[in-house]
Amino acid sequence: MLNEHFITRHNIDDGPEGAFWVPREPVFNLVTYHDTPLTDEEIYALVSAPFDLRNGPLVRIHLISLGAERYRTLFIFHHIVVDGISTEEIWDKWRKRYNGIDYQVPSLQEQGVMHQQLCHNFATLLQEKGEQMREFWRERLGDLEGVDLRFLQTGRQLTTAATRRQIGELLFGFDEDISRRVKLLLRKYKLTTYPVRANGHGPAVTQNVRAKIRCARLPGGDL
Repeated sequence: MLNEHFITRHNIDDGPEGAFWVPREPVFNLVTYHDTPLTDEEIYALVSAPFDLRNGPLVRIHLISLGAERYRTLFIFHHIVVDGISTEEIWDKWRKRYNGIDYQVPSLQEQGVMHQQLCHNFATLLQEKGEQMREFWRERLGDLEGVDLRFLQTGRQLTTAATRRQIGELLFGFDEDISRRVKLLLRKYKLTTYPVRANGHGPAVTQNVRAKIRCARLPGGDL
């Protein structure tokens, strides 16, 4: 699959006129298998290892055994692969390979039922394991600078200021006498807008019968 994608089947070289794509030989196995679980430090080393743009490949895949029939898969992409809409092609093909070529998308009604079940499962998970999950991230992120831990707060702990955007309001209105005169004009003339100087608008009042143009300034025309 990766040999079919333009970016992942090329390497990048540099010349006098800048960087350019270089076709590479097909890679038949991009997966590195680990038969024992890896520590967090070992996984970090795999993820943070720099890419060789000249020799490639731009994708690394690690399959880590966690025990009997349990595996952890790491997909590590160079940012040049995941930037842009071409990434959708990779995920679409991956989905078809994983689900099978004859995989049928469920109907909207079935998707609705699946979505409700998924929400129920998430709610159950948060209710039963939510505090353990929050404690897990507190232990690992609590000592780091610049990390906002408000995402760990529950709904009851969030303040109104944290959950609501402040929206400014601009209230305006017309004087009753002016409003009455405008309504009279609307009954008698056709109103269209025209620019007043360069900083506002006013209505250009065109009499339907005589085709004469009259002007009326309204409050707020200079805004």
